[in-house]
Amino acid sequence: MLDRHPKIVFAGIDFPLSAELTSALEPTGSEIETAALEPESLAHCAADVIFCQFEPARVRRLASAIESLRRRVPIVVVGRLPEVSDWLDSIEAGATDYCTAPFETAQIEWVLETCLKPATARTALV
Repeated sequence: MLDRHPKIVFAGIDFPLSAELTSALEPTGSEIETAALEPESLAHCAADVIFCQFEPARVRRLASAIESLRRRVPIVVVGRLPEVSDWLDSIEAGATDYCTAPFETAQIEWVLETCLKPATARTALV
């Protein structure tokens, strides 16, 4: 169970997938907004976690934009197919985690809890 209501940003997620993800996030009390993948959009975004749809170039651009802002914001890649190669490509491109539809609230809560742990705790998990 989350001890706070995180601010979630959807960056580049198509409508059907974002609707499913929103439904799974509702019980967490998360505040959800959408943003473009441009550094200017992310500069004004105070996200705790960013969800984006799988595409290696998109994930790299997002990770690069976040790094250029000198912020630590976890990126969770979402998709429809649970392909190991997509998961590995996402992590190599800079994502923190990867999950696939259909989304379950318990799964999303676990992902959020893992992403929101202090950096030292996340490092200890590796």
